[in-house]
Amino acid sequence: MNQEVVKLHDLLNQSLDALDEASSLVISSGIAEPKETFMILGAAIAEILQARKRVYEIAPELEVHEIESPDSDPTEEEEVEISKLTEAQISEIDTVLLSFASHEFRMVARVVGSAMLQLENRFPDIPDIFYSYRIQRMVSEGLLISEGNLKFMRYSEIKLV
Repeated sequence: MNQEVVKLHDLLNQSLDALDEASSLVISSGIAEPKETFMILGAAIAEILQARKRVYEIAPELEVHEIESPDSDPTEEEEVEISKLTEAQISEIDTVLLSFASHEFRMVARVVGSAMLQLENRFPDIPDIFYSYRIQRMVSEGLLISEGNLKFMRYSEIKLV
C-alpha cells in the first residue's frame, strides 16, 4: 500500500478529531459566535469526510468499521419540545432541510447542521436528532436518496431525487 495514502488517512482522522474538539470548545467557551464558527467547522468536517471517503475508495483496507453507537435518541426534555411543534413548523423544518440538500451527495450531519443554524432562532430547543429523523422520513417518502446508515449522521449522505 502507498505510504502517502496511509499518511493522508492518518492526517484526515487527526483533523476530524481536532475539529470535533474545537466544536466542543466553541460551545463551552463562548469566545466566538457559534453560528459562524459552526458553519466553518461543519464545512471543514464535511470536506475532510469526503476526502477520507476517497481514500477508502483507493485503499479500502484502511477503513476500520468501529463499533459505534447510533445517534442518540432525544432526551425527555427534548421530546417535550418536539411534541410542541405544529405541522406547519415541521413542514418549515423539512423545507429548510431540503434547501440544503443537493443533487450531489452531502453528509447528513452537514445538512442537519446547516438547517439548525438557519432555524436556531425559531426552534432553539429542537435537537439535531429530530432533524435527522425528518431526513430519514423524507428518504422513506422518496424525496431524498441516501447512502450509508442514516442512524449515523456523520457516516451517511443524502441527495435530492
